[in-house]
Amino acid sequence: MRLQTVLIWVVVAGLLAGVVAWTRSGGVGPARSDAPTTWTIPIDPARVERLVQGVDGRETSVTRAEADTWMIRWSDAEARPQVWKADPGRVRAALRLLSTAAIVVSDEELDVKPTDTIEATERDGRSVEIWFGQRAAGGQTPVVVLVKDTDGIAQKRVDGRIGSGVPDAFVRADWSIWRDPTLFDATAATADALTIRTAADGVRLERGPRGWSITEPFRLDAETGEIERAIGVLRTLQASSFEADPPEDAVTGLDEPIATVRLDSRTGTRTMEVGGQADSGRGLLFARVAAGETAATVRLDAQSLSGISAAPAAYARRVPLNMNPGDIGRVRFLGKDGRPRLDATRSGGEWLTGSEPVAPAQRDAIDRLVRVLTAEPAAQINISQPGAESATVGELGTVECLTREGVPVASLRLRTAQGSGGMRLLIAMDLSNGAEIVWTAATEQASAVVAWAALMASGG
Repeated sequence: MRLQTVLIWVVVAGLLAGVVAWTRSGGVGPARSDAPTTWTIPIDPARVERLVQGVDGRETSVTRAEADTWMIRWSDAEARPQVWKADPGRVRAALRLLSTAAIVVSDEELDVKPTDTIEATERDGRSVEIWFGQRAAGGQTPVVVLVKDTDGIAQKRVDGRIGSGVPDAFVRADWSIWRDPTLFDATAATADALTIRTAADGVRLERGPRGWSITEPFRLDAETGEIERAIGVLRTLQASSFEADPPEDAVTGLDEPIATVRLDSRTGTRTMEVGGQADSGRGLLFARVAAGETAATVRLDAQSLSGISAAPAAYARRVPLNMNPGDIGRVRFLGKDGRPRLDATRSGGEWLTGSEPVAPAQRDAIDRLVRVLTAEPAAQINISQPGAESATVGELGTVECLTREGVPVASLRLRTAQGSGGMRLLIAMDLSNGAEIVWTAATEQASAVVAWAALMASGG
């Protein structure tokens, strides 16, 4: 090939390369890729402390109170401020949606006004404000995003379009649906007092240095397990619905509540008043729940309240004496006439009358009595008012118990009653309000105490 031909081909190749470069730079054909530029909102869900919704001049906010505890604040139709604990699962899902949604970036500023907005603020003060326009074709919504520094000054603006699922969740929905349906959040570990009242009964339970006690309508050591169970029932109560515009109290029955519950805890006090039935077919009741500035009228399942009792007997200790058997140092038995039949003092592992050890059979009987009084849960507990007909039926006598130091512990009246399984031992004690509490013991040990007490009562 001649040199002239080679030079011609070099020139042609150079011209072709120039044409390709010229067309790619915008001379002819597409200037750049048709793929749109996408961008995600720069927020970290773990660092967000506050979300604020602005719709037509009305503001609703969700604020982090603790690591995974959020409070939602809004105003009702009458501009009254409302506050309630938010469902943390809903908040987490919303933050994930916001931080992962893709925005198709526009080269031009869009005509979007700040009428429907949300603002997410992180713990260091940096925030992102988002303006949403009207829904467009193709399931997209015009959007403007302002990225602000800690002083609230916008450092960046991004215009584009976002999937309409995001504005549907944030500005086209009522955030009050984010409310947590849980009505009581205190635990058995954080609760300090529980009060339950109905038309027929009422009880107040308080935690003290020695554990839980009944303080109203009388004072008595309480059964911790039963109180913790009741608190557990309260923690499972959930609102079936929240009433945005509740009926009058006369309609709901809240003008004369059928039950009132108050739970005091280290985080505050929460009360619930239960009114009349709202829907007999669905078994729902109206209830008003309040805790500080938090308040709501809800409907809840009537059956869910069945596990809570206002009867004091439900929480009374299951044994007559709340102490270790070994702490009882003296036992006296008085007949029905009030005369002593036995006066025994513990010395080491022995029971003495005076300075002499009691007979082995008597020693075993006293130990059996002490076990029944301190260690065997009653089969039944009843509370009766003074003058009840059963107060003197089958009376055997009175047992007085004292500590090793001689401090009186209790005076207990022993009775007997016929039950389906034979004779039962009834152990009665006066209460501070004048009523009487009766523990029914139905074990073999209790039957043996009946036989022993009957023998002692007769002077044997």
